[in-house]
Amino acid sequence: MPLAICVSGDLKMNTGIALEFRRKFGNLGELQKKNRKVEDILISQVEERKLLYIITRELFYHKPTYETIFNSLQNLKAYCIKNGIVKLACPRLDCSLDGRKWEIIREMLRFIFHGSSVHILVYTRDELTEDDKLQIIQEHHENPLVDTKGFHVRTTRYPNYTNGKG
Repeated sequence: MPLAICVSGDLKMNTGIALEFRRKFGNLGELQKKNRKVEDILISQVEERKLLYIITRELFYHKPTYETIFNSLQNLKAYCIKNGIVKLACPRLDCSLDGRKWEIIREMLRFIFHGSSVHILVYTRDELTEDDKLQIIQEHHENPLVDTKGFHVRTTRYPNYTNGKG
C-alpha cells in the first residue's frame, strides 16, 4: 500500500513524521532534482513501497493554508485514480507540527475522495478513548458524503506505521 505524507517544497523534513520518513526511506536525492511547487505530488519508490510526497507549502518554516491542502488533496486524488491506486495510507495530514485541525482535513478528504475507488487508511499514535471511537463511527454514518462505495477513513493506532513492505 502506498504511503502519503505532506512536506514542504524544500524537502527539509527535519522534524516530526517527515523526519521519520526521511530516516526510514531516504531517497530524497532524486526528488530534490525535480522541479517542484506547492500542490505538486512527488513520487518515490523504495524497494516495493511507493511514497507520495504532497507539497503543501514552499518552505519548511511556512504553515500550509487550508486552500493549498485542499488543492493538493485534489491533485492526490487525480494521481491515485490515474495510476490505479485504490488503497493509500497516511498520517493525519498537516495536523501535528503544522497545527491544522484534523476535523477540517478529514472533511476535506471525505469531500474530495467521495464516490472514488480510493480508500485511505489514516494512522495515528493517539490512543482513542471509547467516546472518541463512538464519535468517529457516528460522524461516519451521519455524513452524507460517505457511502459504502466511496471514501472510508479508518483511524488506527500504530506505534510505528512505516515498518514493513508493500
